Amino acid sequence: MRISYVLIATLILLLASCKKNSDVGNLKSNWTINGKSYSAVKTIYSVADDALIASDNDNIDNAENSVTLYFSEKPISSGSYDIINWAIDGAPYNGEIDMEISVKSSTGITTYYSPEYGFGYKATLSLDNNKLKIVFNNIKFHDDLNNEVTASGIIIEQ
Repeated sequence: MRISYVLIATLILLLASCKKNSDVGNLKSNWTINGKSYSAVKTIYSVADDALIASDNDNIDNAENSVTLYFSEKPISSGSYDIINWAIDGAPYNGEIDMEISVKSSTGITTYYSPEYGFGYKATLSLDNNKLKIVFNNIKFHDDLNNEVTASGIIIEQ
């Protein structure tokens, strides 16, 4: 009888310590720009803009630091997507993403734009329960004055 109590206690401890493998719903978007880290408070897909927007502010329209990824329409398949610049390459087609990163500094908010198609930058897109997850690494962005920053990140739709 004593062995069964020990066995039951062990099973209870094991079951209580188990954790689900998938915490995707709890993950937050985060990115780095020239080594400085940022985290999103909110990441949504805007149907009106066909864009995934990660913001450090709960009110997306008042974001000081944000990442915006534009698509031709909401992606329905995982894969490697080309990074393009809408102003140079035209609107994104399936398999392409146009990106903008906004950063607040002491002089205001600066928007950095993704490079044009010919630079060969790519992002990896995956879907989990119809929610987008985009990973990008070491992509060079530029502002209107051609100042350059390097950014990496994981943007996860909530």
